[in-house]
Amino acid sequence: MTAYQSTSEIERMSLLDDDALMAEIGNGSQFAGHVFIERHLSYVLHLCRKKLGREAEAEEAAQDVFASVWKNASHWQAGQAKVTTWLYRVASNRCIDILRRRKPDVALDDAGDPADDTVDVEMAQREAAEMMNMSLPALESVLRRARQKLHNELAGYRVQLQMV
Repeated sequence: MTAYQSTSEIERMSLLDDDALMAEIGNGSQFAGHVFIERHLSYVLHLCRKKLGREAEAEEAAQDVFASVWKNASHWQAGQAKVTTWLYRVASNRCIDILRRRKPDVALDDAGDPADDTVDVEMAQREAAEMMNMSLPALESVLRRARQKLHNELAGYRVQLQMV
């Protein structure tokens, strides 16, 4: 394939939406993979930098995310979810894996509180259950009932609470 043909193929692929690109990647199109990476690299790197805080690890995670895209694109089911939602989940999971293998930099006493957006919900729930002297399933049940009660209480205010 000539350079001109390569350029025109990339231009054609750049007109496709994410679902169509995933189908093309699933069929082995390197051009679709190139366009997909160009389209989503900054998004994935931003997520990984935010979660990991280290450039080298963020780049490693992003590389793994796109390797996963290449490997799993043939299984993509268009319309089931947005590609960016799936990318977010894949990137988050990869970052969690990297964080698990990371050796602690500081003593736990010196670590301070984690940022709100990086708090592991499951860990927070476990800690809350422990502080309340109850099992995790019991806490989840209490939370579920509290959410339902709040939902029922606010139902009468639904019209006033709707955003215009």
